[in-house]
Amino acid sequence: MAPQVESADDESRRVDSSKNAGRVKTYLWEPLHKEGILDRAFRQSEFLPYLERMSEFIEIAASEDISGVTKKFPISEDSAFTWLQRKLRGEVDTHKSTDFVGAASRAFQTGSTEWAAKLLGKKDPTKFKVRDIVEVVRSKTDMALILLADRILLRFGERVLAGALPGGDSNLKMLDYFMEEYAKQHDSFIKTHNKASMWGSKTLAKTVKEYEQALLAS
Repeated sequence: MAPQVESADDESRRVDSSKNAGRVKTYLWEPLHKEGILDRAFRQSEFLPYLERMSEFIEIAASEDISGVTKKFPISEDSAFTWLQRKLRGEVDTHKSTDFVGAASRAFQTGSTEWAAKLLGKKDPTKFKVRDIVEVVRSKTDMALILLADRILLRFGERVLAGALPGGDSNLKMLDYFMEEYAKQHDSFIKTHNKASMWGSKTLAKTVKEYEQALLAS
């Protein structure tokens, strides 16, 4: 679980949606930033390598087709998507784990599954095949890159937020409020950063840094 921010006075943290606009920045993002936690989460944990490796998969699928994918990654074209997810995580998880490995792994799993479901128009993850995903990626490369970052980034941010909130999941009213505010911040950023070139494997780090800065500016 991610490190928690020190709890402020309970009364000052009561959620009133008519009065508390923007408090996700004041009570969570700014303290996390001051303690260096925000940077460690988004740019020094397993999260960014996971996302970069998956973006590389998209780029190879788009430029080299399935033959390039099976050559670069230890999978076959008939492999299930879950096997690709496992392989990509395994390639990243070769060094000492950070405090955010659990959140990053779950966000990657959930976000990339949502991504594949959207691309394939299917709901059952057991029916996601690598060859089918490659075929769609080749015709919708820009969408695939942007949507991947959108889904995984959102799910990771939610986990960072929940882990830092005093009381965690037990404080459901406050958690729901902050999740809603964060979703608005996230959606606003994605809408203004809707070029695939911003989300390539070589440019992700720069864009994620801008994302972190946007959380503090909102």
